[in-house]
Amino acid sequence: MPMLFPPDRYARLRWLAQLRWIAVLGVVLAAGVGAAGVVPGLNLKVMALAVALGVGSNLYVLWRSREHGDTDDRHVGQALLDTGALSLVIWAAGGAECPFLAFYIFPVLLAALLGGRRALIPTGLVSLVGIAFQVAATHWAPL
Repeated sequence: MPMLFPPDRYARLRWLAQLRWIAVLGVVLAAGVGAAGVVPGLNLKVMALAVALGVGSNLYVLWRSREHGDTDDRHVGQALLDTGALSLVIWAAGGAECPFLAFYIFPVLLAALLGGRRALIPTGLVSLVGIAFQVAATHWAPL
């Protein structure tokens, strides 16, 4: 049976960092499309903030993992941070009306794969809060 992620803890963190770089690139590309006027209504300042947070936190996690190794607690923090950044990006792209609302499943899946139950439960709860925020923001305070 093929491995879903590398068994070495540092290798797992590098794998997660690579996924996060792809996500940051996706947000940059989406913001570029929005800035070009192809997709109107994107809050580019909020998206830029999410990109800056993503780049900074990814660099920090890679640096800390080299210095101190990988810990299960780091997966909880990463999953919560990723869910928060995802909430910013989805809110900036239209909230509950954004077609990417289903992306909340990704931090939950990664938390389950890399951090087990200890990361899964808080990430799942924060994802539910993020979805509730998107619905509330869309219905009570439109962008």
